[in-house]
Amino acid sequence: MAELVPFGAAALRELLPEWRGLWAGARDREPFSHPDWVAAYLAAFEPAATPVVLTARLDGALIAVVPLIRESTILDGMPVRLLRALMNPHTFRVHLLTADGALQAPCAICDYLTSMPGWDVLAIPRFARDGFPDHLGHCTSCHGFPTMVLAQFATRYMLMPDAASARGDEPWLTDVRPELKKKLRKGWRQVLEEYRIEPALETHDAADPAQLARFYDIEASGWKGREGTAIKCAPDTLQFYNAVAQAFAAEGALRLHFLGVGNVTIAGAFSLVAGDQMFVLKWSYDETYSKYRPGNLLAREMLRDASQHGIRTVDLGGDADYKREWTSRTREHESLYVFNNTMYGKLLYAYRARLRPYVGELIRSARKRPA
Repeated sequence: MAELVPFGAAALRELLPEWRGLWAGARDREPFSHPDWVAAYLAAFEPAATPVVLTARLDGALIAVVPLIRESTILDGMPVRLLRALMNPHTFRVHLLTADGALQAPCAICDYLTSMPGWDVLAIPRFARDGFPDHLGHCTSCHGFPTMVLAQFATRYMLMPDAASARGDEPWLTDVRPELKKKLRKGWRQVLEEYRIEPALETHDAADPAQLARFYDIEASGWKGREGTAIKCAPDTLQFYNAVAQAFAAEGALRLHFLGVGNVTIAGAFSLVAGDQMFVLKWSYDETYSKYRPGNLLAREMLRDASQHGIRTVDLGGDADYKREWTSRTREHESLYVFNNTMYGKLLYAYRARLRPYVGELIRSARKRPA
């Protein structure tokens, strides 16, 4: 059975304990489906939005939670009543929460969509492939809903060896290219030779305002600060990270890492833990020390620390060039669009799936022609 729950205070108070329990017990959980992540996102970035939550239950027990925003907007130049998943503008990722092995959840939500009024398009962007949205898309397609699944981007991740399979002096660097290992050794040696002291890692799991400010300062010290994209440059972004830090620290799931040389902090990172996974959301370094590649030195020590504390997967985020030196492992992400099985929904689908690519190709061809 599925239902649509308003994101009002009363309804949310009733749902929150079950939502937290579902998140804590799911093996395939990510920070992006935690109720406090969702609440922090709404408060910081879309306080005027109309949020709702699609839920699925089996024998009364909660087995799936799909937080959405309901809005009337323009999609491809056409007015639509849109239901969209919450995509944070900084991580650009979505995760939908389901109980382990809850194969009934996508079908229950799909059945509910057939009779739910007031929507034209359901959009779930940038989720990890082979997750719950993929199964939902299969169900909606089988139920006759026009459905599109589009490839989007990849994220990089590393696997930490367990104690039984660990080999070598630094088994947490198994995925790392030999060239990068040489650079790490060289940078470490240069710091030691110049400052007569080894870099040291600090790890904090409390949302201490002083430590958070320390991270925000170092993140804003380089190009992010100059371009105005650092966390502390935008009040709504700063509000979001502070709220997330407080919420996850209360569960022991916040990690602030700093790499220091003596009393000087040369690099820092903001990460969240979900089960045996660590998600690195932000990291930065002091460009004064760029010749030592302090970001890489910090990453090596973070991996060492993660491996020694039971973390088995370290998610590095988007597929940037410098992350390819660390690992070849990728996780593909897709976007799902489900169009209502109405005349207008079919029209929207026909335009987006068939006519729009054709029009786009005509425009590109016209631009290539000589004047």
